[in-house]
Amino acid sequence: MNKTKITLTFNLDNQQDRRVYEGLIKLTTTFGRDLSNAFIIFFDRLIYTLSECEQRMQKCENLLIQIADRSVGKKEGHA
Repeated sequence: MNKTKITLTFNLDNQQDRRVYEGLIKLTTTFGRDLSNAFIIFFDRLIYTLSECEQRMQKCENLLIQIADRSVGKKEGHA
C-alpha cells in the first residue's frame, strides 16, 4: 500500500485556524476513527455533497429556464 503524509500547521491565535483545528480534532470523536481515517471520511462526504448540490442547482436552473420560456410563450399567445 502506497501511503504519504502531510503536515498541517495552525496558528492557534488566529480564530479561523483555531476553528479548523478544533473541527479536525472533533472528527475523531464524530467518526470514531483515527484522525487520518476520520478526515478522509469527512472530506469524501463533503466533496460528494458539494457535487450533489451542484447537480441539483443545475437541474433547478434548467427548470426555471423552462418555466420562464413557457411563461413568455403564453404571454405571446403561443401556449
